[in-house]
Amino acid sequence: MITIRKAKIKDVDAIVSMWHGLRLHHQRLVRRDKMRQAWNQPAKDAAPRFTKWVKKWIRSPQGCVLLGEVNGKPAGYSLNYIKDGIPVYAIKKLGYISDLYVKPEYRGKGVSSRLKDATFQWFKKKDIKYVEIGFHTENQKAHRIYKKWGFADYITQMRRRL
Repeated sequence: MITIRKAKIKDVDAIVSMWHGLRLHHQRLVRRDKMRQAWNQPAKDAAPRFTKWVKKWIRSPQGCVLLGEVNGKPAGYSLNYIKDGIPVYAIKKLGYISDLYVKPEYRGKGVSSRLKDATFQWFKKKDIKYVEIGFHTENQKAHRIYKKWGFADYITQMRRRL
């Protein structure tokens, strides 16, 4: 049975553990690209920083961290918050799905869709009309899923080293 609930501070360790899985997934996506490998290297204090980041959004009325469980075991999470739009555009606030991760053994069972649905519900309660999601450019499976969910490509950002 899949359940989705708001994360609590006691869930932070489980979320950080899953974040490590997300980070490793990104590293595998770029294993043959030296430039992108460098961009995916975590800081030495990445885990404590991410722990602080998760706690911030669990506590904030402008954030919502959701935990997906399968039969009571952590299976995935989403980290979501409200951010300001770019001042020259009509959209003043938008929802941002910062992280959406499901453990490999739970993929294909509907956990990500349920996390998405709960995330959208939370944004609607906050009167948010537009939602943005980011993903690694090499993660074509995520891109296909997000398009299926109604997202459209908007901006492509590029990066280089000076």
